[in-house]
Amino acid sequence: MRATVARALLLLLFAVAAPATSGSLAAQGGGNDPLLKTDLIRLLSGQALTKADIAALVRRNCLAFRPTERDRADFRRLGADALVMQAIDGCVQQGMVLQAVPSLARLFTAAGGEVRLTVRVLRGNQLVPNVDLVLRGTGQLTGGGRDLVSRTDTRGIATFMVPAGTQAGTYRLTIGAAGGERVSARSSVTIQVTPAPAATAAVTPRRVELERGSTERVPVTIAVRDRYGNPVAGITMQVVGVTPGLGITPFDVTSNEAGQASALIQGSRVLRDGTVAVRLGQAVLAQFDVVLTGVTASAGQSGFASGSLARAMAGGQVDDVVYRVRSSDGTPIPGHSVRFHAENATVEPDSAVTDAD
Repeated sequence: MRATVARALLLLLFAVAAPATSGSLAAQGGGNDPLLKTDLIRLLSGQALTKADIAALVRRNCLAFRPTERDRADFRRLGADALVMQAIDGCVQQGMVLQAVPSLARLFTAAGGEVRLTVRVLRGNQLVPNVDLVLRGTGQLTGGGRDLVSRTDTRGIATFMVPAGTQAGTYRLTIGAAGGERVSARSSVTIQVTPAPAATAAVTPRRVELERGSTERVPVTIAVRDRYGNPVAGITMQVVGVTPGLGITPFDVTSNEAGQASALIQGSRVLRDGTVAVRLGQAVLAQFDVVLTGVTASAGQSGFASGSLARAMAGGQVDDVVYRVRSSDGTPIPGHSVRFHAENATVEPDSAVTDAD
């Protein structure tokens, strides 16, 4: 019986004096890894370090766990003095706050798009799984609603698919624990939402009036927007005459930071009334009209183009009577009102407006 007790005592002493694990050896040897609970128990049970040395290790390495009240009682039974317990309390207060580390501090995406954000969650130097995170501020990106929530996986990584919404701008998002646990105040990310590709343009004025042959230049403002209404900067468009023979040589304009471009229409270059288009590649973003004013019809240049010698029986009808209006230099004058008068006949209609020719 005595031999059995002696052997048991010997085995117990051997277990207490057994070599430490690699984690505790790293702690005793000056490593910086957070101490596991088993590391702290071995340190307190052993004789290699004084209580002051153990307290210094705890302050330097901190803990990889949050001690419970039972853990604290066990540490005291193992000999932890006030110095060691103070170091443990300081570690809990300073080092146990969750650290949420985003993969990027600044994200970029276009309006209407989506961007992927991953976040690592650590307690000390240890990745923490199964933590519910909330990305505060994502609700405002889509015009209201709940903020996004994601749970860390077994690797301690949470993934958010962030919708950009439709309003271009800069948004600051903060990462917090959905369960209410405190997260480092440095856990934030900025998302820059840029305009989507240009889709439309608004022209002011929509009707440009010019005196024929004048050197006057009338400015036209072109405001470029994406499909959500955001101004689009740096877009080069082409201003080109749509009406044949209009006389406007195509030229380029580029939108500024406000999404606006300015085009100058010169009277001396416009040969007739017509339509001007604003194009982006093959797409027409907008159109506006150009009208010549101050043009006088010339009686010598104007006259019937057909129907002037038409014949018909009494009570019959003469069709396709065409009257052509020209200026003194022979240029066609579109948009000019002409009234017809007949003797011994009726004209229907008795007035008309000249077309583009």
